Amino acid sequence: MKQLRTVLKESGVLTMIKERPALAEVLFPKSAEQVMDSQTILKRIIWPMPDSENEDDHSNVEETCLVTGFLRDYIEKGQITR
Repeated sequence: MKQLRTVLKESGVLTMIKERPALAEVLFPKSAEQVMDSQTILKRIIWPMPDSENEDDHSNVEETCLVTGFLRDYIEKGQITR
């Protein structure tokens, strides 16, 4: 939670929501019939994909897979697994 709060604060989202509370409903919609469980969150994430068009990108595919794997585990289980 501390990291999430820090990211929201650094990105300006937290300040924006404090200044305009109505934006919270737009950014984080609530729906009685929709349950936000780990699978719903995972379905909404746009996961990074290798970009074959951009050959200048030297990003490490293994590192990306490792990080996204940790994120998936954390969202599904609610804890960090090592």
